[in-house]
Amino acid sequence: MFDAGATPRRLKLSFPLVKILIVIVILVALGVALLVLTRGVLVADRSGGPPRVITPQSVSVLQVPAVVEQLRVQGNDASWAAFAFDPKGEPDTDETTVNLQYSVEKGTIGMDWVLLGPRNKTDKEMIVAFIEQRGHKAIEKEGNGVKYLRVEDGNLSELGMQIIEQVYHLGRYDNMALLTDRFVWKQ
Repeated sequence: MFDAGATPRRLKLSFPLVKILIVIVILVALGVALLVLTRGVLVADRSGGPPRVITPQSVSVLQVPAVVEQLRVQGNDASWAAFAFDPKGEPDTDETTVNLQYSVEKGTIGMDWVLLGPRNKTDKEMIVAFIEQRGHKAIEKEGNGVKYLRVEDGNLSELGMQIIEQVYHLGRYDNMALLTDRFVWKQ
């Protein structure tokens, strides 16, 4: 029976139980950090789901068209493939890493220049000029609080390879990291 005048009971946690809970939380956090550092990249879900770890694969610049075609055929909305690389002759750091992404939005594949990483932000105007000089149109968009440029016209694979080779000076046989979500890249 419910007694409206009763004093609420306080949950008493013993000191050893609190210490055990703290240790468990720390171990879980360390496990997640170790997983991300050794195996993959923690990414946010474009459709609002929980973040998850994606393990990068290695692909050459020559494989860009095959990845884009597979994404076009197999991908659904919110599917994406991102190529991460450092320009030829520059150190491998978070400041220099370039990310070039292809994704499916409303059933249409596009090339995205995501304005999240420092290098992508710094090179924005140069990339817009490069894209427009080749007859493409870059549209500025925003999704999940992240701004990006999107190109949906013309040969997107060729445009991406031109950016990689002509702007950042990678050769056709140079390797890049490939991250995919919501489709599986099969070589």
